[in-house]
Amino acid sequence: VVLLLVCANVGNLLLARAEGRRKEFAIRRGLGASTARLMRQILIESLVLATAGAVLGLLVTSWTGGLLTALVPTTDLPLRLDAALNLRLVGITFGLGLVAAILAAVAPGWRWRRIEIGDDLNAASRGATGNRSVLRWRGGLAAVEIGLATVALMAGIVFWKSFEKARAFRPGFEPRGVLLVGVDPVNRDRQPEEALRSLERTRDQLAAMPGVRIAAIAQHVPLSLDMGSWEVVAVDGYTKRVGETMNVWRNVVSPGFFELMRVPVLEGRDFSLRDDNAVDAEPVAIVNETFARRYYGATNAAVGRRFSLSGGRRRPLIVGVVKDHKYQTLGESSKPFFYLPLRQWVSRSSGYAVFVRTEGASADAMLEAVREQSKTVDPQFGVIGPVTFESYLGAAYLVQRAAAAMCSVLGLVALGLAAMGIYGVMAYSSLERRREIGIRMALGATPAQIRRMLARGGLVMVSLGLLLGGGGWLLLGPLAGSILFGVQARDASALGATAALVMVAAAGATLWPAWRASRVDPGVALRDN
Repeated sequence: VVLLLVCANVGNLLLARAEGRRKEFAIRRGLGASTARLMRQILIESLVLATAGAVLGLLVTSWTGGLLTALVPTTDLPLRLDAALNLRLVGITFGLGLVAAILAAVAPGWRWRRIEIGDDLNAASRGATGNRSVLRWRGGLAAVEIGLATVALMAGIVFWKSFEKARAFRPGFEPRGVLLVGVDPVNRDRQPEEALRSLERTRDQLAAMPGVRIAAIAQHVPLSLDMGSWEVVAVDGYTKRVGETMNVWRNVVSPGFFELMRVPVLEGRDFSLRDDNAVDAEPVAIVNETFARRYYGATNAAVGRRFSLSGGRRRPLIVGVVKDHKYQTLGESSKPFFYLPLRQWVSRSSGYAVFVRTEGASADAMLEAVREQSKTVDPQFGVIGPVTFESYLGAAYLVQRAAAAMCSVLGLVALGLAAMGIYGVMAYSSLERRREIGIRMALGATPAQIRRMLARGGLVMVSLGLLLGGGGWLLLGPLAGSILFGVQARDASALGATAALVMVAAAGATLWPAWRASRVDPGVALRDN
């Protein structure tokens, strides 16, 4: 959108410049230059501008590319945003520059495809600056610029609202006051029992710290970019619907996890220390309320029932039902989910996260103390963090955050470019109508009447641009629906805010040249023409 807007803006400027060179073009045409040669000259000039712009853009990118790394959330996954320049990026930039040059040269090239030598030489000799057809061309291009700016600004506002709603959304658990410490086994050949003892020793060390209320362990962190693990389940007495998958996502957690996360246990109990891997221990599981309702008909009908995992080799007993929350994405609908006890399902090769809920002191205030304590963790574990759970959850709204940041900046840039285009057209229109304005003022028109006359033309141009942009967004906006959260693409308040911003910018770009034109001296205007 911004590239098209720049092309329209540059095309508008080239059209004005070409209008000022009408005598030159008429003389060239009279000396035998073909239409193709004149259009080739306009294209070459446009290519020079595009090349200079591409070089400047690459320089700005090399200086500011590092700012994009601020969009990458804190996570234990190997996320990296490479903003360094490379040959591929340079090639794409110059390719887009070539496209921009061709698009920008279309308007002036089309305008001068036919040149009436006598008329243009006479008009240039009289000092005329152009004609109404050029003004219509420039007004049309400015309306297109306003339409494109409306689309870009609307996208920025909608994505920003989506980001704010995603950041304020409560996912069904409480991340505030929680720190995360990632532990990853260095030696993956250890026995599961040894890995379990090291994990629990790490948890107990962190739980014993002053200012810590409770600590728990989980194999997967909710709403992280790590989607987690799933199992194929079979539920006695449940008939699978056509096309339904029985792949159900799960997590492995220690006792106290639900209390720490403040996820209510609706039925039954939490895991306890007796849910271990002893020979006589009962394999158990806890399911969410959607799991209970879908497979057993009601939340209170699941406790005491069994379901099968791994082709029936293990049949855990359901000992509790917990409230639903968001597991993988903020926008996901309710889905079955279950939990297995750490002591029965510990893996010697899997990484884990230790959750630490602070008490009294804020999570940020405890960061340094937990970091120091983490250095005493079993050397068989690699430690990642600690980080606050709230900052870690930045991965959950990474798409909304990136879209909001980039579209907001591009929307403001587009609005500025559109305002420049409006100003150029209005200034050109004022100059084109200088003789008319002088005559009107000589016949008694007041400066206010002159300003209203010129402003009406600007209002028509802006209104047409808003209609084009609003219609374009109504058509294209729903395509962004998959990455919006809590807001519709056709949000009325966003559309109103966009229209208001465009009108304010357009008013400034329209009224200033109109005010200058209204101060012209009629005698000077008539003599100049």
